[in-house]
Amino acid sequence: RYAWLAEALARRGVACCLSSCAQEFGGATCLLSLPYDLARLASEGAYREAAPTAESLRILLDALRATTDAPVDYEKVVLGGHSSGGRAVLDVVGFGSARDFPEVVGAFSYGASTVNGPGSPLGEGTCLDFDKSRGAGVPLILLGGDRDGISAALSADGDATETVRRTLKAAKAGKAAVDVLVFEGANHMAVADPADVPCGATANDWSAAPGFDVLAFQRGVTDVAAALARRAPIPTPAGVAWTTLKPAPHDGSPAAARAETPSAGVRAFAE
Repeated sequence: RYAWLAEALARRGVACCLSSCAQEFGGATCLLSLPYDLARLASEGAYREAAPTAESLRILLDALRATTDAPVDYEKVVLGGHSSGGRAVLDVVGFGSARDFPEVVGAFSYGASTVNGPGSPLGEGTCLDFDKSRGAGVPLILLGGDRDGISAALSADGDATETVRRTLKAAKAGKAAVDVLVFEGANHMAVADPADVPCGATANDWSAAPGFDVLAFQRGVTDVAAALARRAPIPTPAGVAWTTLKPAPHDGSPAAARAETPSAGVRAFAE
C-alpha cells in the first residue's frame, strides 16, 4: 500500500524502510506499523514516559543498522506514518520517547492526530499537549485531507480537519516545530494504494472528491517527505485546501541548490 512512496523516494536518493505487523487490538486483528505495548495506555504518566511503539521502533532501527550494509546515514532518520502509524509517529516525537531517538531529524503523519478515540484509557476525545521538556523537537508536518471520514468520526461536529487542528494546537503548546498541510478532496485512505486495510477504515471512510487527482496528491506527499529528508524548506504542493506553511524561497542560489541535494538516510514510513 505504501510501496509507491518508497519507490518515489528511492528515485530521489532517499532510502526507505516500510514496517507492518498483525496484532490483536481492540478485539480485532489489525495491521499496525509496529508491535504495540498496550500497557503504555494504563495511565497518562506511562504514556508520556514512553510511546507504545517506542521499544519496537528501537529494535527496528537497531536491526537495520546491523543487517544493512548499504551506504546509509542512520543518524538522519525521518519517521512517517498513516492513520495508526501516524499516531505512532506523533507518540514518539511528541512525548518522552523523543529523547530516546536522537537520530530522528524529522517526522510527518497523514490522517493522524493525538485525539483519543472511543474507549481510550487516556480519555475519549482528549488531546494531550506535547511535552515541553523535549524542547522544540524535530520538524513535524501534519498532513491530512478535507474528506477524511475516519478523522471526521472523532470530531463532535463531523469536521474532517478538526482533529489535525487540535493536534496542531497541542503540539504548539509543547513548543513543537510543527506545520499543517491539508489536501483538498483527499480522504483518509488516499495515501494507501490500494486502499484495502482491515479494521474497517476503508468501509468507514468518506469518498474522495469527484475528480480528485491521486497522482498529484502522491507527488505532494513525496515532496514533503523528501524535503524533510533533505532538511530543505517544505514546499506547498498543488491541490492544498489550507496550510500553515510559508512559501519556500526558490531563488536559484547555491544554498537553495544544496538544499535540493538528497542526503541518504533511513525513512521509516509505516501505517
